[in-house]
Amino acid sequence: IYANPAIWESEHRWRATLQRIPQVSSLPDPMFAITQFISSPETRLGAQETMLSISQKFPWFGKLDARGEMALRDALAAAERFQTQIRETVASVKRGYYDLAYLDEALRITREDRELLEHFEEVAETRYATGRGIQQAVIKIQAEITKDSDRLYLLNRLRETVAANLNTLMDRPPHDPIPTLMGLSAYPVEFNLERLYAMGRSNRHELKAAQYMVEKGDQAIRLAKKEYFPDFKVGLNYVFVDKRDDLMGKLNPPEDNGRDILGIMLGFNIPLWEGKNMSRVRGATETRLASERNYEKIEN
Repeated sequence: IYANPAIWESEHRWRATLQRIPQVSSLPDPMFAITQFISSPETRLGAQETMLSISQKFPWFGKLDARGEMALRDALAAAERFQTQIRETVASVKRGYYDLAYLDEALRITREDRELLEHFEEVAETRYATGRGIQQAVIKIQAEITKDSDRLYLLNRLRETVAANLNTLMDRPPHDPIPTLMGLSAYPVEFNLERLYAMGRSNRHELKAAQYMVEKGDQAIRLAKKEYFPDFKVGLNYVFVDKRDDLMGKLNPPEDNGRDILGIMLGFNIPLWEGKNMSRVRGATETRLASERNYEKIEN
């Protein structure tokens, strides 16, 4: 069953979500820029020709951590959905085998019944031919034989369908033969309702995935509240300065003639539009409430 494509799909989706954690919890890529002056600004030390800039954005404290926690909850939920897919496939295969065992037993009993009826039909025909029986007894037995034949036809068609579904679950061609199943046994189980509830809450993967979505909602609210604070940008500028080639510059060159310029840049965005930030918080809160209701729905 582990060749089942649905299981592989679920596993690949889980592994894909794992790769998002380092993406969202890392700093943005640094920015590098080149400025070539078309009309060079003149300075006392010469004309500015080219400027190189490199900058790095730093989100406000805790933003990267919150994004990483959200991605982690997505990955944990995907892992639970992966386990859910495995369990559902295993359960479906088990149900399919028991269905086949039931159908094979029903086919065996129906064949035996028809063989017995065919024997009684011969006896009834013999008795009727010798004048010791009535024709209606023969007709009645023949009608029962016809019912058994119809039942055998329906059971065989149903078995083909169940076998095809079972082969599909195990990633095999639908028409692969499955031999007659004999001797599948069942065993009695002591059902305690409260114990079953406790087992469901502890082991149900869908419930765990829903809980991780609630926790993700908590982190989303935390991140939305941090959007009220600015992100910082730190940069470094380097400007190439050409030596003065005018008459005064040649006759009396200034000290440090043609010296390049080095500058440091510090900036930050201004979270001015409060309505936008309030909408982020409200949206994250509503999503968290929806996740909580989804948890309750699955628990029910």
